[in-house]
Amino acid sequence: MKYLALIFLVLLLSCSEKDTRECYTCTTTYNITTDVPVSGYPATTTVDVELCDVTSEQIYNYEQTTKGSESSVVGNVTYSSNFSTKCTHN
Repeated sequence: MKYLALIFLVLLLSCSEKDTRECYTCTTTYNITTDVPVSGYPATTTVDVELCDVTSEQIYNYEQTTKGSESSVVGNVTYSSNFSTKCTHN
């Protein structure tokens, strides 16, 4: 009887709960251009990030802080990147 109780306890503890976390997939899209023709440009790249256990306000703030533009000069070519983020509820 002890062994049966032990097996029951192990089975009970090994059961996992269904994942009920609120998650979002946030996609940041980068559009990269150059001021002179360069092979491979313009280019678009995306990066996906999954965020869980966050509030809708935190998602809004994340979308607002992961957008903008940057530029840099490499070998007399100016590379400009515009990027923005959109999050969707999973």
